[in-house]
Amino acid sequence: MFEVSEDCPIVFVYGTLKRGECRAHFLSEGTYLGLGKTVPQFRLYDCGEYPGLVLASSGVSVEGEVWQVTDRIVAALDIEEGVDIGLYRREAVTLLPPFHTLNVETYLFQHEVEGLPDAGTVWKS
Repeated sequence: MFEVSEDCPIVFVYGTLKRGECRAHFLSEGTYLGLGKTVPQFRLYDCGEYPGLVLASSGVSVEGEVWQVTDRIVAALDIEEGVDIGLYRREAVTLLPPFHTLNVETYLFQHEVEGLPDAGTVWKS
C-alpha cells in the first residue's frame, strides 16, 4: 500500500513523464505511488512525440502512474507542459481504486484532436 502526505500534491502522468520515458527526470525527486487508471471519461491521443489526454463522452480508463510531488515540481511541470501557452491545462482527475480517495491532478490536452490517432488506454512511445 502507499503512504501519502496531506501537504504534497499528487499527479497522474500518462505519457512522456512516466518512468523510463524521455521526461521522467522531472519526477526524480517525487515519490512513485503506483500504477493507476482514470475513471472511464477520457481518450488518449497520439500527438506525435507525446500523448494528449482529453475528456470524452465515449471515454475509457487511461493507464498511467501516480506520483506525490512538491509544489516546486508542479511549477516545473506546468512550464514543461505548456500550461502558460495553452498546450495543456492542469486539473483534478478521478482515479479508480486504490487512488479514488486522493486529490489528484493531471494535464489535459487543450488543442483539437480531430485527425489524431487514438492511442488506446496506455501510451507506448
